[in-house]
This record gives sequence, structure tokens and C-alpha cells, in this order.
Amino acid sequence: MTKEEYLDIYNTYYRLPTSKLEKKVGELGKMRYEEYDASLYEEHRIACRVLIERKRDGEGLIFHLKNLIVKKSC
Repeated sequence: MTKEEYLDIYNTYYRLPTSKLEKKVGELGKMRYEEYDASLYEEHRIACRVLIERKRDGEGLIFHLKNLIVKKSC
């Protein structure tokens, strides 16, 4: 896949409303994993990336740092 092809797919999913994007990710996942269509790997991965970027709240790193314990070694 070339950079231009990647960006075309990315921009297509980026323009979709969140509800339609969630539905499309579900459909792609079903085709990829249940129907064993390996040709959808890249498209499913890109659609998931867009969905994660939209739903990211930024609290994952903060949660892990709250429980961080630093021990000095000798």
C-alpha cells in the first residue's frame, strides 16, 4: 500500500460520522475475523485507528502514572 492509498482510506473514514464509523469497523471486523478475509487487514486497521483517535480521552497514561512506584537500586 502506498502513502497515497493509505491517506485516501484514512480520509474516507475520517469524514464519516462516529456512529457510521463504529458500524463500519464492526462490519470490517466481522468480515476479517469471522469470514477469514485477510485482504481487509489494512482497511480494518486504518478504520480502527480513526475510531481510537476519536474516542481517546487521554487518561490511560495518567492512570498508569498514579500507580507508579520508583525503587532505587543499589
